[in-house]
Amino acid sequence: MKPFKVFLIAGYGFTGSGAVHDLMKEFEGHHCLKSEFRILGGPDGLLDLENALVDCWSPWRSDLAVKRFKKLVHVLGRKRKGLLALPGKNFNEKVAGNFSYLSENFINDIVSLRYRGKWSGRKWELSSMEWILYRLRKNILGKKPDFQIDIAAPGEEFLTLAKKYLAGLLSDSFRDRKENTDAVILDLASYHCRPDRMLNYFDNAKMVIVDRDPRDNFVEVKRSIMKNASVEDFILWYRLMRSQNSYYENDKVLKINFEDIVLNYETSLDKIISHLEIDPAVHREKGKYFKPDLSEENIGLWRNYESQPIEKIYSELKEFCRD
Repeated sequence: MKPFKVFLIAGYGFTGSGAVHDLMKEFEGHHCLKSEFRILGGPDGLLDLENALVDCWSPWRSDLAVKRFKKLVHVLGRKRKGLLALPGKNFNEKVAGNFSYLSENFINDIVSLRYRGKWSGRKWELSSMEWILYRLRKNILGKKPDFQIDIAAPGEEFLTLAKKYLAGLLSDSFRDRKENTDAVILDLASYHCRPDRMLNYFDNAKMVIVDRDPRDNFVEVKRSIMKNASVEDFILWYRLMRSQNSYYENDKVLKINFEDIVLNYETSLDKIISHLEIDPAVHREKGKYFKPDLSEENIGLWRNYESQPIEKIYSELKEFCRD
């Protein structure tokens, strides 16, 4: 199969990374996945798995990490059906048709030893109902419950196995496409921690991370994920989200502001094309998905918000504000 690039698109949470994701859809030969790619940097994803299996290994830590990764794979692969159905992201349709199968193969590759046994940490993971059933089996039925233990110790091989897994997953994501695929676009949303490590999971990858004026960011997060938070809470959250900025200072990561993408479209477009090393000639559907004129309506939202919190943000986060 022809080699392909990987472009990781991320933000800090409601900072406008969707604008770049939409822009990427306009380039011929560029395949955008239909869901946020949480398997890499999300909680219990590959980075957490690497921490447990490589950086701070112990048999019991590896068992829990593998179990949690398996649970994440199950939830991401599950298709949600009905109002009361359990959460699911339907990766088997939105990402790759063989998502669950390839993920299970990867898990089998990294697990060195499986057996039925006991250790107290597995009990702590049980739900209330599971704990009740455990106690009934032990104290009433007289059975001695045990658990499947998965010991994984791939060491230095972990990254090699993970890269093989992701390459297979992304290849599977575009196997039915009629056009040639030069690059796969991953929407990391705000799961962008440690890009210096995330980029190591691919042979040819670069990242674009989008930031935004904190005043507009405040308006957006107050509408959605931080409705009851104070302006002081938001200011602390905003700084924490950028506390690892030093890790973005390398030639594989481009930081760009949402406001610049919209108001200085052509200049920003040139920066993105140059950074990702894309041939400008393949931008064949310019303006089809990303429309700067419409996105401009999302700039300056703070001007219609009550003044006191906005003034507080400007005072505390002035270095991030546009004017």
